[in-house]
Parts: sequence; structure tokens; C-alpha cells
Amino acid sequence: HEAAAAPPRSGLRIIQPAQAPTRALWRPVRAAAETASRDRHCPREPGLRRRFVKLCEWRDGAARRVDESPHAVCPAAALLAFAKRAPRSVDDLVIAFDTLPPFLAADAFGLRGDLLDCCRGLSA
Repeated sequence: HEAAAAPPRSGLRIIQPAQAPTRALWRPVRAAAETASRDRHCPREPGLRRRFVKLCEWRDGAARRVDESPHAVCPAAALLAFAKRAPRSVDDLVIAFDTLPPFLAADAFGLRGDLLDCCRGLSA
């Protein structure tokens, strides 16, 4: 008996050209801190900047978890308002940013509770 022949490698040649457009579009994910520091809403005051960056990190993680863009989860203007006020309840969120973004207003995927947990950690 002859040994089993190795599987043909032609499948790899078919897959690789098909992936070329995807490889051309792919870019590595930037760190949330780098993205936040480039945002026009990023404050200059160090303490407020640190809180804003923390909230941007939360937003980026939440966006990946729910497979949405970070801005759809929570716009930077809202993050800045939350960084300034450090809300501790849903009422505080509404006071800080009058019209909550849809994902937060509907509490989709439990994001509102996650955001409040992150905001409570800002003052610590």
C-alpha cells in the first residue's frame, strides 16, 4: 500500500487571492487612549482628560462587544459631559447629557449599567 497523498494545496491558492481585498482594507485597532487624544472633544486639563480617556476605553470595548461603531454607542460630546459630571445614576446621566444616545436610552445590551459602573470608578 502507498501512503496517503498529502491534500492538494490548490485550496490555499484560491483562498488567498479571495482574501486580498480584505487584507488591503484591514488596519490594526488603535488604542483607545490614542484615539481619545486625537478627538476634538478631548479636554486639556489632565484630570478631566484622564476621565475622558477612561470613558473612551469603555466605549471602544462596549462597541466591540455589541458590534457597533464607537460613536453609535456613545458620541464623544456625551463622554465629555459624563467626564465632567461623573454621573452616579440614570437621572444624573440625563442631566449631564440631555438626550441620551439611543443605545444608552434603551439600555441596549446593559450598556447603561456598564457606563454607570465606569463613571463611578472615575472618582476613585
